[in-house]
Amino acid sequence: MQLAEVTPRLVAFFCLMYLFYIDESGDPGGWETQDNFVLGGVAVHEGQVRRLSDELTSVQGTIFPGIAVPIEFHAQHVSSGKSRYRKMTLEQRSDILDAIYNVILNAHFPSFVAFVTAIHVSAVKSHSQALRDCLEDICQRFNTFLVRQ
Repeated sequence: MQLAEVTPRLVAFFCLMYLFYIDESGDPGGWETQDNFVLGGVAVHEGQVRRLSDELTSVQGTIFPGIAVPIEFHAQHVSSGKSRYRKMTLEQRSDILDAIYNVILNAHFPSFVAFVTAIHVSAVKSHSQALRDCLEDICQRFNTFLVRQ
């Protein structure tokens, strides 16, 4: 058996791994009240996960110093003052979102890549079809990104 020639591209293929987080936007039960189904995704290079996590933990520590476990920052909850943000002023909530957005802003391509796809509800027959079509599209976009690396 002959081994393949080791090229820089082959090494890169085996050395790069991205974690891909996907989430839908809006109310999952609001199919009847929404015009679009939106699916977003974030690909983070494995070497940047710890740094991003540490930066978000730092943001959390300045806002909620008494909470040691990681919390999720849902932009909708922060901006509308829901849940743990209800006692905060609009300015405080805006500062939280700014801090989180700055973490994202400082994560540069190709270590951090955002993907999004949307479909109008009139183009599909059901919520499950919208999810399937959008999931297929966003995964294809992610795959294209990986192939080009």
